[in-house]
Amino acid sequence: MLGDDVIRAILTVHDLLPEELERRVAKAIEELRPFLISQGCDVKLLGVDDGRARLRLIRSGQGAPPVAALKLEIEKVLDVAAPDLLGIDIEGMAEQIEATAKAAAMLGAMISPPRSETPPPARLVQIKGPRPDTTNVTGTWVSVVRSLNFEDESFKVISYAEINLLVCKLDGEFYAYRNACAADQARTLDGALFDSPVLTCACHGYNYNLRRGGVCVERPELRLRSLPLKVEDDKVKVALS
Repeated sequence: MLGDDVIRAILTVHDLLPEELERRVAKAIEELRPFLISQGCDVKLLGVDDGRARLRLIRSGQGAPPVAALKLEIEKVLDVAAPDLLGIDIEGMAEQIEATAKAAAMLGAMISPPRSETPPPARLVQIKGPRPDTTNVTGTWVSVVRSLNFEDESFKVISYAEINLLVCKLDGEFYAYRNACAADQARTLDGALFDSPVLTCACHGYNYNLRRGGVCVERPELRLRSLPLKVEDDKVKVALS
């Protein structure tokens, strides 16, 4: 129908003609740039091909947010401005993932690193309590931690009946996941770094968004296994099966 010149002219006069995908993406990116510049970085749209936007991120200074965090912020804006966009690709991000993975491997090989006056990123807290009867755990709701003193934007590892759980609280909401890296189920996330809402595994350097169902920022096909969770009588309960 839009091929008809008369109808197209009418829609144009009344500002009803839908904008092309690339134009909507470009407009949203342009509106986001002042915020990014204030954070010590910038973004440039290289094009939109096959429904995916190609972007170049420019980070200036050590205070600029990590690429993974910037990607999340851009995705949030484009989800609203262009919901039909299939995804975004950051120029050079694959190389950065590889560099992060190498850095994580080197960090894991270090023994007793020197203390720094700068506080390190928040690390996971592991709670080990008495081991209950495992025969009664499968398919039941199990209390794993109290909710009253659970700080917001915090993260804990809980060992329960041979099962490692990850429990976090984000903006007042609780989330629970299996304590296993989505890229390698044999590896736990005990040494991961947590910068709400992103969890960075030490084994691969991948970033998992815990607010978005544990999806991997760099490889969206990977996702942490979430667990059903509810809060009753100051108790955080997880359904184990």
